[in-house]
Amino acid sequence: MPFELPREYIVLKFFQYGVGSKHNKFNDSYQCGCPICREGNSIGRKQRCYYIPSNNNIYCHNCGWSSSPLNWVKEAGNLSFNDVIDELKDFDVDVEEYIERRDQPEKKEASTLPKDCINLLDELQVEFFKNNNTVKRAINIIKSRKLYSC
Repeated sequence: MPFELPREYIVLKFFQYGVGSKHNKFNDSYQCGCPICREGNSIGRKQRCYYIPSNNNIYCHNCGWSSSPLNWVKEAGNLSFNDVIDELKDFDVDVEEYIERRDQPEKKEASTLPKDCINLLDELQVEFFKNNNTVKRAINIIKSRKLYSC
């Protein structure tokens, strides 16, 4: 059985982490400014992140981030699974069956590049990532198209 968060908890976290959160009573959906991508220059003016309870999914139309509410709460709040379990005790949820998952270490993805872009005009960042194949290809494309000449 997959782990599902109570709707009250998801809505609370959606209003806590989202920017300018709103509830649309017509189609029973929630929207906010995405706390993951920060909506670029339009943070606070546009709400492109949606939580649709009937689908049990949260989706950002700006960055394309889509997942279950559990993953969204963990990502937006920078929480671990254990932190979420501890917070759920206040919501009268039987978490005993999920305690066994607490003992298993969470898998961390080791990324060689940061989640956001790097500045290829910054010599320190280029020097740091000089052995990365993606960065090498990007620099070669930029040089071949003479984009550094601006």
